[in-house]
Amino acid sequence: MYGIKVSEPNVDVNTASEEELIINSGFKNVKQSTESAVISQLVPAYPGNNGWTYTYAHGLSYIPTFRVFYDSSDNKWRDGTENAETTGGLPSIIVRPFADTTNITVSVLNADVSNYTVRIKIFVFIERVE
Repeated sequence: MYGIKVSEPNVDVNTASEEELIINSGFKNVKQSTESAVISQLVPAYPGNNGWTYTYAHGLSYIPTFRVFYDSSDNKWRDGTENAETTGGLPSIIVRPFADTTNITVSVLNADVSNYTVRIKIFVFIERVE
């Protein structure tokens, strides 16, 4: 059998358990298909705003696995699938991503009383959502 294995420091790669391996070519790896550019948009304060929706054509004929990251003016990128950033325990930025066989659509809502410029980035992977 051929392949590549890299173990944690001070662990013999020949006897390492799966948990002790950093890389194992036998593991299933996620393969990236495409990624969007960083998209930036001002999301006005609540109330009176309808948020912002961005649609990204992923170019696949099935629903792919994907990740959305966002930043709301503080240069701290967050996982957009976690859904909300909070201020004082209440949601302020709400990110709602979903995918179909053509597009990934990300809706961004601002439930705070301040305006935010929100940046998003989408990573699309080859794996299908089953």
